[in-house]
Amino acid sequence: MFKHILFATDATPACDGAGDAALQLAASFDSRLTVYTCLPEYEVSAFSEVMVEAPADFMQRCEDDAKAYLSTFVVRAAARSLRCEARTSVNASPHVGIVEAVRECGCDLVVINSRVKRGLTGMFGIGEAQRLLASSPVPVLAYR
Repeated sequence: MFKHILFATDATPACDGAGDAALQLAASFDSRLTVYTCLPEYEVSAFSEVMVEAPADFMQRCEDDAKAYLSTFVVRAAARSLRCEARTSVNASPHVGIVEAVRECGCDLVVINSRVKRGLTGMFGIGEAQRLLASSPVPVLAYR
């Protein structure tokens, strides 16, 4: 039924349940799997006098954290003999990054986690999840 599933994650353990669901779906449908996270843009406030972290350090930390999580997920997929690749992009709006990844990869299903405190609530927030649901060209499965 689904040939290519995109698992959109914030690259934290809070999304492991949704990741397990994506792995099970991919195994059930013999689908390819792409694990994706949208890295945040560095935000600078015009009202702040102090820069907490240099932009390059911030991006490097975000990339390193994402790579660690994504590579672990790819290993989990390989252990189940699933074809899986990892992707990241930088976008201020995660739903836009996800939609772009769906189109670039040719995915036909998106799996997200719907209940986390930081995770996709932080990455997605209520508005981001709604925007993804409204703008996704493919079905979105929100794992609870």
